[in-house]
Amino acid sequence: MTPILSTIFSFLIFLNSATEISKPISVGELLQNPRGYDRRIVTVRGWFRQGLESSYLQGHGGRIDVHVDKIVWIDGYDEIEALEKMLPQTKKNRSTRAEVMTAEEAALYKNLWEYEEVLVPVVVRGEFQTSSGNAFGNLAGFRHRLILYRVLELGKPEELKLQDTRTGKTIYFDGTKTAVLTKQGKLVFKRNFGMGYTLNKIRSGEWKRVEDN
Repeated sequence: MTPILSTIFSFLIFLNSATEISKPISVGELLQNPRGYDRRIVTVRGWFRQGLESSYLQGHGGRIDVHVDKIVWIDGYDEIEALEKMLPQTKKNRSTRAEVMTAEEAALYKNLWEYEEVLVPVVVRGEFQTSSGNAFGNLAGFRHRLILYRVLELGKPEELKLQDTRTGKTIYFDGTKTAVLTKQGKLVFKRNFGMGYTLNKIRSGEWKRVEDN
């Protein structure tokens, strides 16, 4: 290899390492110094939630975070690439390209998007972006974004505790099944309602989320 080619090769290696954070960090660590990670590939541990017209990472399970300074909007790489094909000028909106997934990671990526409303512990990887004002997501309502390239770990969804506003019964939902309990806590029945049924109940307000202290 000639000295010139060697120099170019070394520079490319340096450039790649300078835009990539391979060691997993928490959502909290990421948002302590968002500018330091801006437009770099990061590996992040957090809790994923997909709701009505929203998908984001927060730093903990349990209560839902809604403050824009504490959550990171998630865009799938496939949606971004589809947008870039329609509007080539949007390619400038990211600094990296999607990484190659293993077959296992491709399955995890697909499975992640099947969960709605529940919080799911994950380790994900993608390009992080930040803005001084709201610029990302639905109605440009978020300050931080991760363009999701890979799902490295996908944990068990956290059970969502709900209450039927008509009967007072408590409902627990884990993304796949719903168990209805009496007010005294006795299990009445347990069956697979299906995701659509549960989401309709939640979004109509008939089943309301119960936030434990």
